[in-house]
Amino acid sequence: MHNNSSLLGQITQKILNNQNNQTEKTVNQTATVGEQKKPEFIHPILTTKDFKETIKQYNLYVKKYNIEVWKLNAKVRDYNLKVKRFRKGLQQNMEAKVREEIWKKQHRSYPPKEYNKLVEKYNTNRDGWYLQKRNLREEVKKESEKVFIAILHQLNQQLYKRKQIRKRLGVHIAAEMPKVDIYPNKITTIERDGYTNLPVSKNTFRHHRERLEEARVLVDYEFKGSKRAVKMRINPEILTLTDNKTPKSTATENQSFNSVGTKKVVHDNVSSRTLSDKNKIRDERSLLPQTDNNCTGTSTGTPNKQDSEKNFSGENLKPVSEKLLSVLEDQTDVCKDLAAGDYNDYSPIFKKYIHEEALRGSMLQEDFKELAIQDILKFSARLFGKMEVHPGSWQNAYKYWLQDKFISPNGYVLSKPIIAERWEKSLKVLKEAYKYQKNNPEWDIRYPSIYFDTARTHKEESSFEYAYRFFRLEKKPAKSKKARKLEHLRNSRKHTDLKKAQKAARKYVQGQINLQSVFEYVEHNCNAEIFEQITEIIKKEFNKIHRQK
Repeated sequence: MHNNSSLLGQITQKILNNQNNQTEKTVNQTATVGEQKKPEFIHPILTTKDFKETIKQYNLYVKKYNIEVWKLNAKVRDYNLKVKRFRKGLQQNMEAKVREEIWKKQHRSYPPKEYNKLVEKYNTNRDGWYLQKRNLREEVKKESEKVFIAILHQLNQQLYKRKQIRKRLGVHIAAEMPKVDIYPNKITTIERDGYTNLPVSKNTFRHHRERLEEARVLVDYEFKGSKRAVKMRINPEILTLTDNKTPKSTATENQSFNSVGTKKVVHDNVSSRTLSDKNKIRDERSLLPQTDNNCTGTSTGTPNKQDSEKNFSGENLKPVSEKLLSVLEDQTDVCKDLAAGDYNDYSPIFKKYIHEEALRGSMLQEDFKELAIQDILKFSARLFGKMEVHPGSWQNAYKYWLQDKFISPNGYVLSKPIIAERWEKSLKVLKEAYKYQKNNPEWDIRYPSIYFDTARTHKEESSFEYAYRFFRLEKKPAKSKKARKLEHLRNSRKHTDLKKAQKAARKYVQGQINLQSVFEYVEHNCNAEIFEQITEIIKKEFNKIHRQK
């Protein structure tokens, strides 16, 4: 696996070298920003310090720009002052007023310079000062700073996803910064803590974006259709970034793949996540209820002192994705703690955070899947509270689920919304199982390795898999013929989209297109589930071509 990722990195390096040769032949742009060579980064990130520095540089840049605009419009202000003085005592009939309004409407689409020349001609022909000129440029308003901050947040999300994807593929190559994808609908409707991020209309947002473009805060405008985002760069004079380099060398042919966060153990291939402080992770309770509640809703514990302190610290301001990742523990440690009974009064992660991550989060599907497995197994610990369970029994149950659960028929990890749905159903099944155990003390539950064995699906085996398959809280009506047809069409579309994604992945592996082009093509031409699986598709296509050679 390490060798495959290393070869993927080498392919990307060759593609980038070819692109650098082509960019040297491009025509020089008139803007000074375009003339500079664009900086390259391995894993660019926006830290809190970078964010503050960028806002500071933005405000300095805008102040200087507004002063220059004010100077540029000096003659226009003088001219318009004469018009105001002339019209102060002027009495016009209705016909003259209508004629002026018609003239303004006919010429409103002209650029400021041409419009001002026509105004001078109009006023000269009528021997007076009737119409005012337009400003040659408009100053950047204070409200535009909010739009710029929203665009910065959008860039930060893009960089985080880009870093996760490239690390997963083992691509640690210095490359040009991607442009910001500016979706007016998305940026203006996104919510944080129940409040709209930027409560303005699309037209207002577009107006501010055009004003920032005119001021050269945003540069390199790129438009690829009304259904895609407008792509632009933030002026390098304003933007401050940190390159979170993983390897020391980035351009050598014999690149080595660095496993970040996990490492392989030889004897049983168990993932052992390198966590510096296990106790810190266990105390990350901002995603869990403040008191441990069992299925009956009665309190069985008191909040930890460290947890209550953490709620008032800066930790609870981290994005949901980072919080969920911090809750994710090492597999071996989880199994040991389960065997020790540490999770007999465990309360699951809040449904709100699970659904928020599934819809808008940046966690990888594999991490989200493993978090779901850990949460379900921890919640199930109360079923085995009166038994002496060896860690190996929990270890086997964990392995079964990693191998068989939350997997599609074609071998890919399911999309996060589907994982969240099945996660929630699994917790409901366990709640009902606990109620049944409480009302039927004679029920003899099997050990976790048997109870959670995905191969045990029969009623007499008393397994989780059987309970999950036949679990019903409410009866659902049969699907209509129209709904079944739509489902069939979606499945057909999914198969076609998979073929498209595989074709794009082959082109990347063969060195015909770059990695960013693959992701953009799949994002805009395939469904969301295929886009979530693109890294796995690339790896499978790479393995196919590599085996043929």
